[in-house]
Amino acid sequence: MRDHDRAEDLTQETFIKALDALRTHDPECDSGGWIRRIGYNAAIDYVRIKRLPTVPLFNTAEASPEPPTYQVPAAPVAGRTASSEANKSAVSQALNQALRHLPRDQRRCIKLRFFEKRTNHEVAQILGMPLGGR
Repeated sequence: MRDHDRAEDLTQETFIKALDALRTHDPECDSGGWIRRIGYNAAIDYVRIKRLPTVPLFNTAEASPEPPTYQVPAAPVAGRTASSEANKSAVSQALNQALRHLPRDQRRCIKLRFFEKRTNHEVAQILGMPLGGR
C-alpha cells in the first residue's frame, strides 16, 4: 500500500470481514489462504476506489491538464500512405516522454521487462525486489 496507516486500516478491515464470514468458512480448508484472499480483495477494492493516477497516451477532450498527455499517431487509414518507420518513431517518442514522468523504480522496471525483454524473475533480481512487488 506504500502507506503504513492505510495498510493498518486494511489489515483491521480484513480481520473484521473474516470474523463476519467465519460462520461460512470451511474448517477443512486452508485458513491462511482464506484470510489472505480477504486481505487481497480489500486491497484491490481500495485501489479501485482510490483510482490511482494514470498517464494517458492520447490527447482527449476529457483529459485533465494534469498529468500531461502525449500525442500518439493514429493507426494507418486505408487510402492514406504513411511511413511505417516514422509512425514507429513517433510512438516510441511518445512512450519515452511518458516514461520520463514515472518514478525512477517504475521506469527501470518497465525498461527491463519490456524493452530489454527480461523475465519477471530477472527484473526482481536486478532491482533487488521480491518477485511480485511485495
